[in-house]
Amino acid sequence: MKKFRLLSLGMAVIMAISGCGASASQEETTSSLNNGSDSDVSGVGASYEASNMKEALEGEEIDAYRTFLTEKLDTTGGGFTAALLHLDEDEVYELVVVDDPSIENCGAQLFTYVDGEVKSLATEGFPFYGQYGTFSYYDKKGFFFYDWEQAGADSVGLHEFIFVVNEDEVRLDLEVARYTEYDTSVTTYFINGNEATKEDVEKLADKYKVNGEGDYITFKPGIATTVNTGVDIEAALSEDYSAIYYKDQAQQVPCLKPAIYLYPEEDGTEVSVKLSIDGYFTDTDPAFNEDNGWTVTADSDGTIHVGDESFDYLFWEAMLQSTYTFHDGFCVAGADTESFLRTTLPQLGLNEKETEEFVAYWLPKMEGNKYNIIRFQTDEYTDHSELKISPEPDTVIRVFMTYYGCDNYINISKQEIKTPERAGFTVVEWGGSEVG
Repeated sequence: MKKFRLLSLGMAVIMAISGCGASASQEETTSSLNNGSDSDVSGVGASYEASNMKEALEGEEIDAYRTFLTEKLDTTGGGFTAALLHLDEDEVYELVVVDDPSIENCGAQLFTYVDGEVKSLATEGFPFYGQYGTFSYYDKKGFFFYDWEQAGADSVGLHEFIFVVNEDEVRLDLEVARYTEYDTSVTTYFINGNEATKEDVEKLADKYKVNGEGDYITFKPGIATTVNTGVDIEAALSEDYSAIYYKDQAQQVPCLKPAIYLYPEEDGTEVSVKLSIDGYFTDTDPAFNEDNGWTVTADSDGTIHVGDESFDYLFWEAMLQSTYTFHDGFCVAGADTESFLRTTLPQLGLNEKETEEFVAYWLPKMEGNKYNIIRFQTDEYTDHSELKISPEPDTVIRVFMTYYGCDNYINISKQEIKTPERAGFTVVEWGGSEVG
């Protein structure tokens, strides 16, 4: 059973208290655009086909970072990793550079653009971030984390340094540490060097307005662009690191029992239903051709006819490549899950029959958990599972629930529910996934 991150302050505290590990493994770093050329930025277009090039973003800071990286390339000969990211709320990108990504935990240098110049965001005592551990951040939240592990003679310590970004300055805002004795569960906590309780540390989450999990970003040099040529500089300046990170994080997870209900306004309506997914199907009923989908006849009461057979809904299952988030949602006791579902599903647009069938399938999987962390995914699901229906429906309702069980109550931001209006030709789909 997956354990929820009790403390969403950053990597070390997260791993220490909840037991949920996160890896910032250093993958083999190669440049996809290198091709062995020694071109500099001024000659980027001469030695490469257009299809091999990535166009840099635009902005004064991008121009300044290009000059900065070009000078660094000329000085070092390359081999460093660079990427753009947003640490604070403004639209100006920050720049992260790792000198030798082949060395695990070599440390990230941060830079910003201010008053026409590239400025280092190093602060006293911290020339690098993540030098002995990992550097992670929340997109545009104005703070980031640097954590490291320290093994002693009789205990292992986990340290979390939390930094606040204020325009062009960085300051250390908080240090949290936890020491656990070997072969025991005896743990001592510290806040800014002073002994504290676990509860004291838990309260700190509110200060940083972090709820749930899955939305922090860990800098992994191995998935960013390694700079060996001028073309690599353009590639490094072409994309926000968060997009690179989430593409790397995306994985195939089971998409269980999506059921598609069709309610045309007239009986005997011929309907074509096509599905385009990021992944592969594991089951469909009735069987269908992945290119052509289903062609069925549907009645206004929802009965679906395929040849001599009748169905209440079209069924499919698949492995989808997607990343589901839990930045908001619901924490529901296992014993309360049935009442929660029967209350919430109609608010999401399901009618009585659809609600009953949803509960019949999912409740047995959930009610035995002490707590369930539940979130109804939107674009995270539909962007990877495109539904095309002809004739075009007037109303489409797609309910996709993700959840996992945990042993503790979590104070998670409540997900906003909007109730759709069912009008005209209505299509309803429900499904879900147990995550972790």
